[in-house]
Amino acid sequence: MDPLTITTSIMTLASFISELIEVGENIRRSIEKVNENRRHIRDLTNEVVKILYDLAKLTRGHEDVFRGPELLSALENLKVEMLYVHSKCRKTSPTQLPGLRGVHSQFKAWRKRDDLEVKIGCLKEHVSKCFSQFTAFSAARIEQNTVRIEQTLIVNNVENQVKVQRLEGMMAQILFETQFGQNTMDKMVETISADLTRSSLESQYISAQTMCLIASLEGLLISGKLVLNGPLIGPTQAPEFTFRQC
Repeated sequence: MDPLTITTSIMTLASFISELIEVGENIRRSIEKVNENRRHIRDLTNEVVKILYDLAKLTRGHEDVFRGPELLSALENLKVEMLYVHSKCRKTSPTQLPGLRGVHSQFKAWRKRDDLEVKIGCLKEHVSKCFSQFTAFSAARIEQNTVRIEQTLIVNNVENQVKVQRLEGMMAQILFETQFGQNTMDKMVETISADLTRSSLESQYISAQTMCLIASLEGLLISGKLVLNGPLIGPTQAPEFTFRQC
């Protein structure tokens, strides 16, 4: 979707929701003007307006996410029903007439309020359904983003493991196959040997085992039984240790 279309969709969504809230407030004001309206009608109207504000809060700042045509279509259908209900609300106020005409007018207003309560109840269900559609869409987008992030983390983790293995292999080659590495190993041996007389029992044990491991590796390399495979810097694979059968 090109930037102009995205901007238009964002403006359309924001303006649609603002218009719906305005119509909802008009319905509420029309209901409040008639004292005879039942409390249940008022409660239903308040719920309608509350859900509309919740919808505005859900989409505010994320209009680019909710730019699907099915969502705009849902708002259009909702607006049509809200305008229809609003037109009915303005006709519920009874006309003050004398005598039997006044009684008849009151009766007609009572029947209209009955019908209006049903219509506002249906409107409330429609608004709730529309809000659920938006929340489901939002949850689906969040799930997609979460899966994408998890996949990226997995790929990065595998790549990092490969890099660490290559680095370990390179360091092993440097330590055992170069003069610099040999000098480093000699210094490490001297340090470990000095620590054997001063460290704790646990440290002495670890140092002793390290000395044995170094001696074993050096012996295997000298005897040719252990070979470091691969170049010093392999393009795709870390160097490996291979034991030769005697």
